[in-house]
Amino acid sequence: MGKETNSANNNKTSASQAGVDKLNAVRNLLFGEIDEEYRSEFEDLKQSMESNFQQKEKEGEQQRKEILDRIDQLEQKIESKLDATVNDLNGKLEALTQGKVDRSQMSKILLELARSLEG
Repeated sequence: MGKETNSANNNKTSASQAGVDKLNAVRNLLFGEIDEEYRSEFEDLKQSMESNFQQKEKEGEQQRKEILDRIDQLEQKIESKLDATVNDLNGKLEALTQGKVDRSQMSKILLELARSLEG
């Protein structure tokens, strides 16, 4: 009797498995196309996001490089202007030390220096 029970259970198991397989087949027929569309759209979206991320990363790096280049140019201009101002000041101070120091002449030179620093 044990063999008959086992055989009956195996028949029920294989019948239920066949039912599950049929149910899966029907589900795939009904929803398989929709599932495939969602997967495809999701993959397209994922690729688009990766592409946009890479593009923005490149743009950010390019902007960073441009900013650093502009900072370097500005630094060079400031150094050049400062050097010219220091040289001008040294020349005027040299002229003052060689001759008699005149307060009115010194005030004019300092005013000119102040104006050049403002402008």
